[in-house]
Amino acid sequence: MGKKKEIESSSLLMVEGKDECNFFRALFAALGITHVQIEDIGGKDRFDAAIRAFSKMQGFDEITNLGFVRDAENTPASAAFMSICSSLRHIDVQPPSAVGRVERIANRKIGIFIMPNNSNPGMLETICLDSIQQNTLYTDYILPYTDYLATDIYKDNIQFNKEKSEVQIYLASKLPLVNSLGLGAINGHWDFNHPVFNDIKRFLQDLFSGSPS
Repeated sequence: MGKKKEIESSSLLMVEGKDECNFFRALFAALGITHVQIEDIGGKDRFDAAIRAFSKMQGFDEITNLGFVRDAENTPASAAFMSICSSLRHIDVQPPSAVGRVERIANRKIGIFIMPNNSNPGMLETICLDSIQQNTLYTDYILPYTDYLATDIYKDNIQFNKEKSEVQIYLASKLPLVNSLGLGAINGHWDFNHPVFNDIKRFLQDLFSGSPS
């Protein structure tokens, strides 16, 4: 049985899953932010239930920095943003006025970031792949191979996810060998200095830098 969830910090970031937890743990370390509780809520469709559950926990009213990161998936970011906003209103928490914006509302700072860029469809994998677009390993080997898979081998297979496949192939070329995007981040396989990460880094710094543990 897993550990019962509880609020352990006045700074809380809710993310989709374990992979995201590892990714943001690595990114926080790169930013020098050490005090944020990162919670895996078990999938993008679990945000509403997780928000309601955490709102009932001891210590929720003492949270001073509250953030959410979710994938847009196949729809514009506005749809995922509005979904989280609706969940927050259900627990009488006013959401930020715009996606990607950190605002101080009442006694806390709050923000919602929708991957990959608060605008387009996509996911965490999208922004990571954007960071290797100029890498010859990607352009000369990975991209042609996954294009072939998508247009031939798995042409009519809706289970095939081109971006997730590209991430796995890229990670298979790195040492130490890991099998997930988040572990890749922990092992330094994604370059957080790349400009594609600037928006998410700025969001996290605005939301959590200088806040108490």
